[in-house]
Amino acid sequence: MVARPGGHHIDGLVGVAPGGVPDSFSLLVGVMLTDQRREGMGNLYVWPGTHLTHQEYFRAQGPDAITACDSTPPIRLGRAEQVTGTPGDVLLAHYLLAHNIGGNTSEITRRMVYLRLRHRDHDWRAFLADVLLDFEPVRVRRPSG
Repeated sequence: MVARPGGHHIDGLVGVAPGGVPDSFSLLVGVMLTDQRREGMGNLYVWPGTHLTHQEYFRAQGPDAITACDSTPPIRLGRAEQVTGTPGDVLLAHYLLAHNIGGNTSEITRRMVYLRLRHRDHDWRAFLADVLLDFEPVRVRRPSG
């Protein structure tokens, strides 16, 4: 049986007082150091598309709502997926992608290196309402409408 996380979170909110400044960033980069090609190896769980659902939530509630949610904004999650891969594989995840760690029932200790990248002009309030704000090359090619 694979242990599944009870819910999701976004990073940088633990210990931030309401009205405070979250430790937000643009992109989470994870490098797998150990084998995680099967589920149940302590794999990261992600909820695809939730960066957009978070954007909708913060557009409706305002950016300061992020500090009142204790790292788990009340959004629709959908189905979680486990990230699998082999040593050297790289995970790129938007800051607002809902995620959590799963249980490890394998004989291998899961190891990853995580880096948090922040655009030099990162404006956390504006970024919560526009998930492509820090990604200009993608933003320019976005269809209008």
